[in-house]
Amino acid sequence: MENLSAFRSDKQRAVLDMVLKLNETGLASVLEFPQIVVTGDQSAGKSSVLEAISGLKYPRREGMCTRCAIEVVLREADKLSITARIIPHRESRRLYSELQNLTSFRETIEDISNLPDLIEKAMICMGLNDKSGKRGPRAFSRDLLRVEMNGPGVPELTLVDLPGLIHATKNEQDEEDVKATHALTKNYLKNRRTIVLAIISAKNDYANQVIINLCKQHGATSRTLGIITKPNYLLPNSELEAEFVSLSDNNDNLESTSNFEERLGSEIDFFGKGIWTTRDSRTLGIDALRSRLSKLLESHLRQKLPELRSELGQKLSQTKKQLLGLGEFRKTISEKREQLFDISWSLGGIIVAAVKGDYEADFFGQVDTSTDIDAQTNVVRLRAVIQYLNRKFTKHMRLHGHKYTIAFGGIEDVLEEDPEQDWDDVEDYDQLAKTLKPKNWNRLQAERWVLKILQRCKGRELPGSYNPELIRLLFSEQSEPWEKIASTHIDHVAKACHRFLLLALRHVTREDIRDRLYRSRIRHALNNEVAVARKELENILEDKNGPPVSYNHTFTLTVQRLRHRKYCSILKRMSRANTTFINVDDSEMTTIDPQVWAKHYVDPDKLREVAREAADMDRFSASEALDSQIAYYKDELKYFIDVVTKQVVERRLIKPLASIVKTSLSAEKLSDKEISDITAEPLDVSSQREELEHLVGILEQGDETFEQVELTLG
Repeated sequence: MENLSAFRSDKQRAVLDMVLKLNETGLASVLEFPQIVVTGDQSAGKSSVLEAISGLKYPRREGMCTRCAIEVVLREADKLSITARIIPHRESRRLYSELQNLTSFRETIEDISNLPDLIEKAMICMGLNDKSGKRGPRAFSRDLLRVEMNGPGVPELTLVDLPGLIHATKNEQDEEDVKATHALTKNYLKNRRTIVLAIISAKNDYANQVIINLCKQHGATSRTLGIITKPNYLLPNSELEAEFVSLSDNNDNLESTSNFEERLGSEIDFFGKGIWTTRDSRTLGIDALRSRLSKLLESHLRQKLPELRSELGQKLSQTKKQLLGLGEFRKTISEKREQLFDISWSLGGIIVAAVKGDYEADFFGQVDTSTDIDAQTNVVRLRAVIQYLNRKFTKHMRLHGHKYTIAFGGIEDVLEEDPEQDWDDVEDYDQLAKTLKPKNWNRLQAERWVLKILQRCKGRELPGSYNPELIRLLFSEQSEPWEKIASTHIDHVAKACHRFLLLALRHVTREDIRDRLYRSRIRHALNNEVAVARKELENILEDKNGPPVSYNHTFTLTVQRLRHRKYCSILKRMSRANTTFINVDDSEMTTIDPQVWAKHYVDPDKLREVAREAADMDRFSASEALDSQIAYYKDELKYFIDVVTKQVVERRLIKPLASIVKTSLSAEKLSDKEISDITAEPLDVSSQREELEHLVGILEQGDETFEQVELTLG
């Protein structure tokens, strides 16, 4: 292994040892580690370069080429041994039996001359060759063939030989082969920690070689070392030779021979004459390549290891967070009871805070002003959502709660909106508003409506009065939309509570437990409370439709106010109908105030005569009953809004939320089987937990290794 001694300086060895120790922790399966990739066009001499650098002999056969990525892992050991194993591509979809066949392949040899046969066996297992050595059913494979070489004097280094890039289809190589080789190479080039050994054959125009363009496309030029192979094909003093010599300012050149000793002798002879004598000797030959490559790798590692450390820390934090999201694994029933108690306690705390409007906990997050108040992103703030829904309910009761909108023929409606109330921030229930749009009536139309009902429900009351049952019938018809609006409000509040509880459950436990708790316990309990709330609404509506009763003094004030306005309107109308025009005579101008010249005035005698006219008692009663109904509706509207929001929503839906959770998740009341069913961990979650725990172990061990090596390196 003397050909590998170029890698052996104490400084370089310390850095390479660090990567080796990190690899031993398993970090290579988690993070992208620095590596050397040998790539180039097909038959450009990649395998020869890899042989020269590593000292490993590759299989050679007429027409044979690399048809999968071969990763060579070099490690120092007291005794020489070479082990080959296959790592299936993680995104490849395979039958389980095929995966088992690939992962179970593991062959070890102790004689390096047997390496070609070892690789051939692996190719057969991967389906690239058949047992006779001929081309198998698969032309190329995305699986990785890892060859681990342990021996005295072997440094810690990873070399990857990629399949040669195909220019065009020919013979057995179809279009899929071209795509496969390009895709595999691009995948390695994208790794920002990959050092690319771009093999450029002097037999072909370098401008036409695919690897050069691929390195440019993937930003790999700054970490690419170009290597010119087969320079003996260049005619001395030719233009092509001059181009490749110019290209060699940043590249190495080597000639493949039968063994390392002959290669070294041939290189000395070749580069000791002609135009090559004008080039820097540090850019010529395999020894120069090894020396330059080792320094480049050591420098690259020193630059990239801090990035690795930072990425490792981020990955460790992210993985621990994912593991925490699965919750602590509980085995025994007592542990599972404790788990359920913890969930109940945490969930109860969130509910109490949300009902109070205390949004300091992490669960509530940031306010989303880009969506509605009751949108999914904001429903965690339950108190704000309930307030919002109650305001919407109040608005729709005021705007759409009455079946008829009654105008007073020039007199302002006594049910005018509160001027301090701003409804701009509350949206309509669009569909509900369309179905409950009130019918507009003037005063005369409203009185006719009352008159029809009055005439059909007369009792023994005296003329000019009306049956008290009339107000009940009028109010019942006028308030007909209340039930639908209130029922819709309960639906909206219940939906908000369900969505809130699901989000709260998601915050305190993993998804599978959340779903089981919600479906088997909480949803049923909340639906029961919704049923109680609906029953409460039924009782309120039953009271509403009963005999009208009011002890509110505002009822009398409203009736008086309505009648005052009505009589004033009647008086004005009668006054306008009984006026006389004064024609002031010039001879009387000295006795009449000039301000009343040619003026109208009310004739008291005519007005008194009209007032004595007998009125229609039924119409009079209908008018009086309409005033009473309007006043009663106003009082009952305010009461109904309050009783629905306080007694139905708050008492029956919001207040019981915490007790719903406490009762539903009471571990003392649940059997062992129920607790086991609720807290059972699915197989996929168990597998995920096992994988995450393993990953955390790898990352923590890698972090410790970083600290130890950093202390050693200073």
